[in-house]
Amino acid sequence: MKLTLTIISMIFLFHLQSIAQGFSDRSSYYSYGTKMYAESFYQPIADNDSIEVTLMFKIVHHTLGFIKSNSNDKENHFFATPSLEIIIKDSDGIIRNRIRWKDTIHVNNYDDTESKDKFAIGYVQFNMMPGSYNSSISLLDSYDKKTHSIDLKLNPEDFSRKPLISNPVFVTKNAGISDYIYYPFILGGNVAFSAENSTILLPLSYSTDFDSFNFILQSKANSEMLYNVDDFKLSGRMELIQSDGLVMNEEPLFIKIADFTDKLFDLNYGMLRLELPEQSLLPGDYTLAVYKDGSRDTSLIEFKVLWHDMPLSLRDLDYAINSTFYLLSDEAFELMNSGNKEEKRKKFLEFWKSKDPTPLTPYNEALTQYFSRVDYAFFNFQTLTQRDGSKTDKGKIYILFGLPDNMKKELINAQSFDVWRYSSLGKTFYFESQTKGIFKLTKIVE
Repeated sequence: MKLTLTIISMIFLFHLQSIAQGFSDRSSYYSYGTKMYAESFYQPIADNDSIEVTLMFKIVHHTLGFIKSNSNDKENHFFATPSLEIIIKDSDGIIRNRIRWKDTIHVNNYDDTESKDKFAIGYVQFNMMPGSYNSSISLLDSYDKKTHSIDLKLNPEDFSRKPLISNPVFVTKNAGISDYIYYPFILGGNVAFSAENSTILLPLSYSTDFDSFNFILQSKANSEMLYNVDDFKLSGRMELIQSDGLVMNEEPLFIKIADFTDKLFDLNYGMLRLELPEQSLLPGDYTLAVYKDGSRDTSLIEFKVLWHDMPLSLRDLDYAINSTFYLLSDEAFELMNSGNKEEKRKKFLEFWKSKDPTPLTPYNEALTQYFSRVDYAFFNFQTLTQRDGSKTDKGKIYILFGLPDNMKKELINAQSFDVWRYSSLGKTFYFESQTKGIFKLTKIVE
C-alpha cells in the first residue's frame, strides 16, 4: 500500500504546475500504464509465395498532443495528428520494410483529449515472405522525434505448404450486427474485460472438408491479481468456417469474415471461431489449446482477459480494503481486514459481489464506480498535509455520493465555506476552509 501511495503522490507532484495552469481534474494526469497497443495477423495471398501481414494498433488519447481547433466546427473542438513509424527487420537485423502512418483525430471536448479509455485506432497492411521478423512501432511528435515505442515479433507462415493454425485475432461484435462483422480489441493479443460477445478468430489451412477441431480453454493461477482465476476450464468443438479470409474496413475500423469463392491453393483455407463465455471470464491469464480430431499436434495460445482501465486504487488489495471502510461498520471492517491475503481477497470480493447490479456477469459496475471515485478523490482532494485525498472529508463525501449537483463558495460569519448540494438526496454539505488547504465538514443540511 505504501508503494501505491508513493507512486500516486509522485505523479501528482510532477503535474502540480500543469494543474495550477487551470486543469481541474488532477486524476486525468495518471496513466493506466500502457500508452499504445499493437498486434498482427497473417493471411495467404492467392498465387503468391508471400504472406499478407495486417498490423493493427491503437494509441490512448492521453498520450496524444491535442490542440484546440481554430475552426467554427462545433463538433470538433480539438484535434491531434498521430504519426507512427514502423520498422521491420529480419533475424540478421537488416531492415526489410519501413512504413509511415499518419491520421487526424477530432474530439468534441477537453475531457476526451485526456481520456485514458479512448483511442486513436489504425492499421497497415503489407506483404512479406514467410519468416521471423522484429518490428519496432514508434509514436512520433511533430518534429519526428520518438515519444513512445513498442516492439512486436512477426512470424508469417506459409499456409500453402502444410496445414497450420495462425495468429489469433481477438474481436467483439455488437448485438444485432452480422455474425461475420467484428471489432478488434487491439490489446496486444488480449481480450478486454467487461466486453460482450468476445470472440477468437483463428486463420488456418487444413486438409479436407471433413476436418474438425477441438479446444481446451483454461485459466492460469496468478495470486498477484485481484481475481485469482485458478479453476476455470472449458472444452468443446470449434466452429470451422470456410472463407477467403478477413477483410479490414477503415472507418469505422472493423473486420469482416469474407465469403468463400474459390480455393487459394491445394489445402483448404478458412477460420476457426470460438465465442468466449462472457459470464465466466474474469481478469487473468488463460491458455487456449486447439487440436484436430485424430491428431496429437496442438496449437497453444496464451492470452489475458485484460482490465486495462482498472482503477488504480484496486491494484493494491490492502488499500482497496481500507478504501471500503466508508461502507462498513467497524466490526465488518475488522473482519474483512483479518486473515491472510487469500482470505481477505475472498471476503472483499464477496462483499462487492453482494452489491453487483449485474451478478450474472463478471464485470461489477458498483465496484468499478466506487473505486473510480476513490481514484478521483485521491488526486483532486489532496492537500499539502493530506496526500491521500480519499481520506479527506471532501473525498469521503465524493466517494459516497459522487459529484454534487451544485458547488459554490459562501462566506458565513467571515469564514469561507465550500458548499456542495445534492438535489436528488436533499442534502447540502458545508466544508469549512482551514489552514494548509484543508476543508473540514462542519455542517450537513437536509
